[in-house]
Amino acid sequence: MAALGARYAIEIWGQPGYFETIQATRPYVGMVLDVAGAWQTYAPQLIAADRLPWTLGGLLALGAALGVAIRVRRLHALDQFHQSTLFYGLQMAFVLGVLFLFVGTSWRDPRYLFMVQPLWLLLGAAGVVWLLEQLPRRAQAPLFGAAALGIVLLMIQPARAVSTQQVEGYDRVLATVRDLRAPGDGVLSPQPPACALVLGSCDGFAIEKGYEEYVIRRAGGPLVDRWTGSPLISSAATLEEVVRSHPRTWFVADAFRLATRYSAATLHTLITQFDVVEQANGVVALRADGLQPEPPAWVMQELSPTLRFGPLELVGWSHNEDFGPEKPLTVELAWVGAEPVGAQINTSVRIVNAAGAIVAQDDGPPAGGIIPTTLFFETPLPDTKVLTLPVDLPNERYRIDVAAYTAADGAPVGASGNPQPLDWFAYFSTHGPLTPGDLGGWDNGMRLLAVDDVPATLTPGATLAVQLMWAAQTPTAAPLTAFVHLTGPDGLPIAQDDHQPEGGFYPTTGWHPSEPVTDTFTLTLPAALAPGAYALVTGWYDDTGARVPVAGGGDVLKIGEWDK
Repeated sequence: MAALGARYAIEIWGQPGYFETIQATRPYVGMVLDVAGAWQTYAPQLIAADRLPWTLGGLLALGAALGVAIRVRRLHALDQFHQSTLFYGLQMAFVLGVLFLFVGTSWRDPRYLFMVQPLWLLLGAAGVVWLLEQLPRRAQAPLFGAAALGIVLLMIQPARAVSTQQVEGYDRVLATVRDLRAPGDGVLSPQPPACALVLGSCDGFAIEKGYEEYVIRRAGGPLVDRWTGSPLISSAATLEEVVRSHPRTWFVADAFRLATRYSAATLHTLITQFDVVEQANGVVALRADGLQPEPPAWVMQELSPTLRFGPLELVGWSHNEDFGPEKPLTVELAWVGAEPVGAQINTSVRIVNAAGAIVAQDDGPPAGGIIPTTLFFETPLPDTKVLTLPVDLPNERYRIDVAAYTAADGAPVGASGNPQPLDWFAYFSTHGPLTPGDLGGWDNGMRLLAVDDVPATLTPGATLAVQLMWAAQTPTAAPLTAFVHLTGPDGLPIAQDDHQPEGGFYPTTGWHPSEPVTDTFTLTLPAALAPGAYALVTGWYDDTGARVPVAGGGDVLKIGEWDK
């Protein structure tokens, strides 16, 4: 109680405003009384399979001590064994009571039970000792050793795991930074007290969200960490300024804070400017060797609808425009965790041609591996992939595919288990020699721009090849099929070719606005053609067979006619 009072006094008089700020933004003390919620958080530390024997042993020891205390009715009359059991049990119960009844819900974390893990182990061992001492005296000698050995084998490994467990390995990672740090290096961290404890000082309190209760404003100056005086670094711009002003900059943070306390812009800077130097117990040390020039900012395109790969959801992406044989295609994906992610997932970006062959590929963990996918939540996290194109890449259209798979076994993630198309691009111009114009359009914004010269006459049995050029105002909601029909004197088709653009490789759902798209349609004429009027018409229909109306009426555009 004295220690709690001293801590409270420090927060009230030594750090003015700290307690009020933290209670207003994220209260950590009060009459919470949410036993069910606390049990869900802390119960695994007490009743997990490898921990349950220790908990049962502790309850046994406490029950025996309380039973004796009730009989003798005087605590000082208890032997030291039972007095020690009640003493440790009182401390354990006090801490559990505070955690279950008074600690704010946003502060719940299993690590807060670690402070009483030694008491828990002592109580568990006391229960085992008491149980063995209840054996008949003549049976104790031969059975004690065997029973003790069996219990040790059952309980020693959980005890060792508990006594060496560490939630966040800041000490190990900071020790590495201390050994590698050079004069003039800057060190940033969301844990400046730990940083200052190991290194002697910390150059910046680097955090963007939830810092209000940890900072005070230095008189006439900036916001600084309450305990170390480290200046607050709370944006990507200030982070870049620190990197620019130091020959080398270290950034030490744990994966959970990286996933929840930073913006996508800051994470982009960390991933593109920093390299991983050390990782231990969920903490990573990153190092930047000065600020490296970046390409012009690309506009992130939001995906609607988004692409789902099991628990991961791709919500946006961007890429450089000036790629080619000497400059790779750099793609940045934006991922969120649409639901809890149970295992590490790696992602893949691939460039494929119309035959389905992969011509370039880059695989790896999202967020540069700095944040595991098990900590992907609602904040979009960047995933950069760099694809080097072959120098002899043919003049064709290509598709950019995205895939996701579990890192442990390579099993595809998602219901389909297949890569999903992200975009299409023409390596060179693919619209052919046609000269764009405007030959009419459809109600959905599709326009017919050009048709190559059709023959002056129709030859029975001949092959009629026609090249068309279209453009769309926007991609269509569903893939459409184009058709070219030759109709006879009765108005019915006598030859036709129906297919999705470029053989289905470039569906209308992926068309870029106003991009010219060409395709060739081949019709085989009948062996005999009756006298009369013939017409060559084109149009579109959806997967139900319903044709798209032509602007101005009808459902086809006439692109040629003959009178035989």
